[in-house]
Amino acid sequence: MKKSDWGLEIRCVQDGFIVKDNEGLEYPFQEKEEGNEVDVALDLLRFIIEFFNLRGSRYDRRRVLVIEEVGDKYALQEGEKLKGEEYFIVEKK
Repeated sequence: MKKSDWGLEIRCVQDGFIVKDNEGLEYPFQEKEEGNEVDVALDLLRFIIEFFNLRGSRYDRRRVLVIEEVGDKYALQEGEKLKGEEYFIVEKK
């Protein structure tokens, strides 16, 4: 199969997404717990980047990344801290 023939079909379902490739293989991306939509979206975007081999390397002039960050006005809850200084991801202390 030529690279130009690659493709994915993405369907939104009640608790996530179903991705179907050209060979008919289905890949479910579903919430593991209620209110986990961001994790599902991150997994889906990373899958798409890997599938089409778009990530590139650390030596490339440009590359595609999926970055998760805390909302501008999010107030840290008890037992949370910011993870790193670059991406501002919240984690448990």
